Amino acid sequence: MLQPQDDPPPEHLTAAELGAIIGVSARRVRQMLREDDPPPQDPVTRKFPPGAVGEWLRARIAAEYGREHNLEHERARLAHHQANIAAMEEDVKRKSLIPVDVVKSEWCNQAANIRAKLLNLPGRGAVAVAGLSTVQEIEKELRALVYEALSELAAGK
Repeated sequence: MLQPQDDPPPEHLTAAELGAIIGVSARRVRQMLREDDPPPQDPVTRKFPPGAVGEWLRARIAAEYGREHNLEHERARLAHHQANIAAMEEDVKRKSLIPVDVVKSEWCNQAANIRAKLLNLPGRGAVAVAGLSTVQEIEKELRALVYEALSELAAGK
């Protein structure tokens, strides 16, 4: 029984055929021709020789993914990162490093306190200066209210 033979590989690939092989459109293949590392193209036929394209693809893959992984190198990287994590945990325990969520919570509380104090000033100021007649007296009273609010904020109230 005769087996049907596979068609021989083409001598050159079209942009559409190359695109189908590497998973991009023919338009993208043509765009790649204008990039720094274009696929090899026959200058006469404007098609792509399969052997040269294969070498080009291997070089691109090697450049993109690097050399083979070195197990010792990967273990050293892992140990380095584990040491960094341990150092950060130790700094947190020594209180020389504060977690972001704690800082954010404290700043939100401080901002809320400052907002409340500032929004309270006009009402308190209006009552305090209602019977005063000179600008100096009004300024003195308002300044006292501002300093009182700042003292309360500094005390954590």
